[in-house]
Amino acid sequence: MFERIGMTKKGVVSIAVIILFGCVLFVSTGFRTTQIEYEGNTRYTDEEMTNFIFGGKYNVNTLIYYFFTSKKDKAVIPFVQDYEVSVAWPNKLEIKVYEKSIIGYIRYMGYNLYFDKDGMVVDSSKDILEGVPEVMGLDYTNVVLHTQLNVEDKKIFTVLLELVQLCEKYEIPADKVFFDKIGNMTIYMGDIRIMMGDSSTITEKLYEVSQMMSQMQGLSGTLHMENFSEDTTSIIFKKDNE
Repeated sequence: MFERIGMTKKGVVSIAVIILFGCVLFVSTGFRTTQIEYEGNTRYTDEEMTNFIFGGKYNVNTLIYYFFTSKKDKAVIPFVQDYEVSVAWPNKLEIKVYEKSIIGYIRYMGYNLYFDKDGMVVDSSKDILEGVPEVMGLDYTNVVLHTQLNVEDKKIFTVLLELVQLCEKYEIPADKVFFDKIGNMTIYMGDIRIMMGDSSTITEKLYEVSQMMSQMQGLSGTLHMENFSEDTTSIIFKKDNE
């Protein structure tokens, strides 16, 4: 007679726990990140991005992050719209960063409040970001972080976005932009003020400004572009103290 060999439920559970523990140990020790590669980040260094996303823990487990981090659990980074993480098997993370379009900042109660193309205030800082102009003359009452600036004319954000993009394209270092009550713009570029008038022909005007950059280098004064058109034959630059 043969004796039936069986296994208790307790034994089955014990074996399952051992197998699970072994899998966890294998994953946690065998797939630790040794390299993180970023793409698209210009506002933050790679080290800063790693601190934001992983809290500075460079050896984060690639599989655990890849499979168990949901969109709602992603790190909130002021100047970053989103980021995508993929695993370059098995020890490398590749992270693609999508930055917000920051078009300007206003000074408010001793801080620089940065806002994006929709007028959303994304960060409050003492620092000044390179390539982002200070915007003056906007009519608003109060400012709340992570909400839209409550300006009367929301079209101002579209104008600012176009202005910033054109200045970048034509390599015009705009430090400040001032809007008067009727929407006329003045661009400050070091010691030079560029009177732009309205935004109707902003592309043509800024292209002409770019062509005169070398001639204005080291000067201080006002460049009058208010009445510029394709028929304009001369542009007035008035030096300070003249």
